[in-house]
Amino acid sequence: MRIEFSHLVPIYRAMQLLRAGRYSVVVTEEIKGCLVCILSDDDNVGDSGLSCRVQPESLEVGDTIEFDVAPPKIGLGVFAETFDDFLSKPRVLVRESKNYFIRDLHFNSRDENVPGPIEAYRSVLDFVRILKSVCYFFDAQADSFVFHKEGRFDLPVKYSSADLFAFDFASIRLLDRTLSDDLHTTQKKKILAETIVEMCEAVEPELRFAALLKGAAELAAKFQTGYDLFSTDFTFEKAKQEVHTFSIESTARLHKIISEIQAQVLGIPVASFLALSQLKKTTVIGSQFAINSIIMLGVLIFCILLAGILCNQHLTLNAIELDVKRQRDVFAKKFSLLPSTYEGVFRNLCSRLVFQYFAVYFVVALNIIVLLVSVVYFVVHTRPIYEWLF
Repeated sequence: MRIEFSHLVPIYRAMQLLRAGRYSVVVTEEIKGCLVCILSDDDNVGDSGLSCRVQPESLEVGDTIEFDVAPPKIGLGVFAETFDDFLSKPRVLVRESKNYFIRDLHFNSRDENVPGPIEAYRSVLDFVRILKSVCYFFDAQADSFVFHKEGRFDLPVKYSSADLFAFDFASIRLLDRTLSDDLHTTQKKKILAETIVEMCEAVEPELRFAALLKGAAELAAKFQTGYDLFSTDFTFEKAKQEVHTFSIESTARLHKIISEIQAQVLGIPVASFLALSQLKKTTVIGSQFAINSIIMLGVLIFCILLAGILCNQHLTLNAIELDVKRQRDVFAKKFSLLPSTYEGVFRNLCSRLVFQYFAVYFVVALNIIVLLVSVVYFVVHTRPIYEWLF
């Protein structure tokens, strides 16, 4: 049976230090089972790092045995006498091992009760994860972050237990929450990378990561300041661009309507004058009567078509007005901190809408007047109609 790290943990917990590398343990039922499993197989002895002259069949509960402890096989787990000794092991500064035991903390990686140093260590690993996401690339061979600023900028991961206790976990948690938001992800990573390089460029490479840990609160504050400046500028420019685009589109639609109204204002008197000028007085039902009637019918059709066009323009204005009100509400919510970017534009649009409504109503009134004048002129000049009516 091949041993697992779980066979070593009960022994690690119970053993007492005699001298460097030499320990003693009082055999319990659990420890006896673990030792028998280890000592019964030479491969297990080599993998465990335990060196003991006791034969497995001679073990008895209550015995005190002595043995030497060396690091277990790399794939099995990590044993460290002290927390600083643990931090000196390969790779642990950037990645938490699945199995490890720190004797002076009496802590196994699978324990639920986590001591303060391990909490600090895991917080630093979270920080390492954040830096991996913002650096140019991570050099796994050298355990070093590589940034780019006028060339290669290295940030080796080196720290001690003293550095951990100077680390401001709360600031980094806040930083992590800001980065985890999907908004402006690329820009936030760039701002953080630039802030890291700025804080570390005057520090010796081997001391840079420790300096970041000690200056975590400053790092978070500088990043937040940089991001606030960016987001304010971004929001302001975006607001101006969106409002400007909407203003151009709405103005173009209104301009099209007013152009059509201007053509109608010019067309109504001209068309009416040309039509009425062809009317001649007649007292009998004859060819002139037919001409007058056809002209009047044309004027009537013209006025009806014009009324239809004006109705359509009125509906278009209603649609534009609703769109303007809706978009104003959208901008009010979206850019609540920057009302100056949209309030003036919407005041101008509302003023233009009022003018357009007035122009439409004016043409409607003009159309009605022209129709009435044409009818009166037709009746007066066409005596059979006049006599029939009066």
